[in-house]
Amino acid sequence: FLRLLEQLGAEVLYSIFAFFCILAAVFVKWNVVETKGKSLQEIEVSFLAAS
Repeated sequence: FLRLLEQLGAEVLYSIFAFFCILAAVFVKWNVVETKGKSLQEIEVSFLAAS
């Protein structure tokens, strides 16, 4: 971390970190099944249907 901080600077390093955080949030939004208000059986069925 310190080596990159010295070479790139704090702005660039934290911008890269922010980019990957946003990328992870988009991945989760598109690929993780919503389970709020569903029973365990409904969740299991949704996972079985996806595979």
